[in-house]
Amino acid sequence: ALMADSMTVLRRAGPPGTKRNIAVLGDGFTAADQPAYNQWVDTILIKGVFGHDYFSEDASAFNIYRVNLESVDSGVSDDTIASETIRNTALGIIFSGSWSHCWLEYGPNTETLLQAALNTWVPDANEILVVLNNPNFGGCGGGGRAHVPMGVDWTVIAHEFGHGVGGFADEYSV
Repeated sequence: ALMADSMTVLRRAGPPGTKRNIAVLGDGFTAADQPAYNQWVDTILIKGVFGHDYFSEDASAFNIYRVNLESVDSGVSDDTIASETIRNTALGIIFSGSWSHCWLEYGPNTETLLQAALNTWVPDANEILVVLNNPNFGGCGGGGRAHVPMGVDWTVIAHEFGHGVGGFADEYSV
């Protein structure tokens, strides 16, 4: 692994044990892609999600940590009807483009890689946002995790966070 990984505190509301801790991690971002990832997190998450509505009112409840993971290849693997491309990325997530499969799936080592990154950088994380270096739309949330490609706007993340933070289960209820 490349050792350029790092963590930046974007919002500190209080001690980790007293607040909800959101860890943002990127997958498919090379060293050259990191500024674009940082800009996306600032624009979509900080100014978008936490600049509007529910989350701005409760912003004092959240610490936000941006984790920069350096991938060897730019972009994430995809397994869509159009193509299958396997890329060497920090978390190994595969974009499927399939709503029924939540738009993405974890590769064989994704969970291990994700846990290692969290244990290293944000061991107290309660909520996880994984940003995929992929221009498409989509999103998958639940169980304290949300995963989105870069093509979404802030409302999608607010919605996906709703599944974890607010406990909403609208499209997943039976």
